[in-house]
Amino acid sequence: MQRSRSVVSLFKEIVGESKDYYRREKMLRIAVVEDHPRMQRVVCGYIEKAKEEFPEIQTRTYCCGEDFLQVKERYDILILDIDLPGISGIELGHRLRKNGDDTAVVFLTAYPQYAAESYVIEAWQYVLKEQMEERFPEILHRLISSLLEEKKDYRIVGDGCGKEKLYYRDILYIQKDKKGGKYAEYVTGEKIYRERISIGRLLEEIGDERFILLDRGHVLNVQHIEKLERGWVYLLGGHRFSVSRIQYSHIKERIACYMEGL
Repeated sequence: MQRSRSVVSLFKEIVGESKDYYRREKMLRIAVVEDHPRMQRVVCGYIEKAKEEFPEIQTRTYCCGEDFLQVKERYDILILDIDLPGISGIELGHRLRKNGDDTAVVFLTAYPQYAAESYVIEAWQYVLKEQMEERFPEILHRLISSLLEEKKDYRIVGDGCGKEKLYYRDILYIQKDKKGGKYAEYVTGEKIYRERISIGRLLEEIGDERFILLDRGHVLNVQHIEKLERGWVYLLGGHRFSVSRIQYSHIKERIACYMEGL
């Protein structure tokens, strides 16, 4: 009896508390690059207020473009001061676009003459600091709403030189790479995409009922499950995975929950 409980506990540790785990809202990462402490506090204050409606926001601040480039984090929104020490905001924007980074950029500046440059970089918006109070909250709200809606259907995968839009509906299953587990591999009917991210963090970001954590190394897309047989789960395209009795019951429950939500 003790052994049975330990197996169940281990499986729960892997899958988490199933419904809560898969219903976590997608995270939206915002970077603020601003060298003036007062303006940085102002921007972060507006973001904190937005969190009341959008709790899935995560924020990180930087004082210069060099610090931002060193970290190499992926962000959805970049609030970027133009007049920075060292690399200017305009130059940082150019570098990001040159590397294929399509992060939504909102430029902040005290100087209206930079508007044309921000257009070339395809900035999402350009805000004069003197107009922060009347313009920035509404711009931030629209941008967050738009990006969160987009995140429901796809994610951007690949490196800086070759990013692609991968729709969740096209993913058959996700697996941890066999060489070290630092990459997630998205298996579709046509090719395999790779992204440097852990399976656990990936599931938090996706937050989608259609994806079922089978074990520590595999996530299945409910939409592509063809049939369930004792000991096996079959996906379209001839893929199959062995499952324990506990996993088999869990998958049936997850499929039922997903179908109820359609």
